[in-house]
Amino acid sequence: MYHAGDGKREVAVKDKSGRLKGKETDLREEFALDVMMGLSARKKFLPCRYLYDERGSRLFTRIMELPEYYLTDAETDILLARGSDISNYFIDDTFRLVELGAGDGQKTLILINELLKKFENIKYIPIDISEEALVQCRGRINEEFPTLAISPLADDYFEGLAWLSCQEKNPLFVLFLGSNIGNFSPLEGLAFLRKLRESLKKGDFLFIGFDLVKDIDTMIAAYNDIEGVTEEFNKNILNRVNRELGGNFDLSAFKYYSTWDSIEQAVVSSLISTKGQSVTIDCLGKTFSFQAWEALHTESSYKYTCDDIIRLADESGFVSMETFLDDKSLFADSLWMVE
Repeated sequence: MYHAGDGKREVAVKDKSGRLKGKETDLREEFALDVMMGLSARKKFLPCRYLYDERGSRLFTRIMELPEYYLTDAETDILLARGSDISNYFIDDTFRLVELGAGDGQKTLILINELLKKFENIKYIPIDISEEALVQCRGRINEEFPTLAISPLADDYFEGLAWLSCQEKNPLFVLFLGSNIGNFSPLEGLAFLRKLRESLKKGDFLFIGFDLVKDIDTMIAAYNDIEGVTEEFNKNILNRVNRELGGNFDLSAFKYYSTWDSIEQAVVSSLISTKGQSVTIDCLGKTFSFQAWEALHTESSYKYTCDDIIRLADESGFVSMETFLDDKSLFADSLWMVE
């Protein structure tokens, strides 16, 4: 259904009507509208999802390798230490391993390795809006596990799961690794998880990562690395506006700043205008004014306690089965079930 059989496998891509097509949906118009809304707001912002174009994704891969960015190592430690325990929830090999936002796939390899010790017919289905990311993910998986059935699907998470549910009657074990849920505010996260719950059926599982509240200096350092990669990552969203929408942002006139907000329970990142300036965006036919030291919000990374995780599972309609922590209690992976 998804693939040619020669090892050079294609990525399945759907248009909004649900038909498979040969390239990604053009999101430029949606991007332009979101930029218009964000820069017109009283407190300016750009949605964090636009940080992840091709260059942004490469920069984030570098961030995950930085010594300050503890999240990746902590979750990797969980999967290495508890992978066998996690795989015990797979009763047989009828489960389909589905991953939302597969990224570089390195952590997923650990879990797949554990599953293949017990089952021979595991099928892996990564879902991501980026076709390029899926091609790279597929290549890594094929190199490590050449006999594993893999069916990449380039689509929105919910539309991809809905389409998949019509194609696959087998139970799903859905991975949402990293701290991706932390990109949503608590209300947005709850709405996302409720919608995700509606996309799943009885007997399906969700395995989801949460960055835990911890020592403030440790959290802030993860978003203020010495090499400045996180600053480059955040400023790349201005590059994207310039490139795709005809903007004239001067990146040198913005200073990256990130700090802990104890009320919001989040690390908040912004780009601060270092002077009064105007930015014109040709695609929008508009000019936006920035005052000196005015903030342009780019990302809030929300953190959770273990009590938060259990409550969130219940409020979103899941049953919390087990929560796995790394040995330093920096990060949690929680397993939820649909009843």
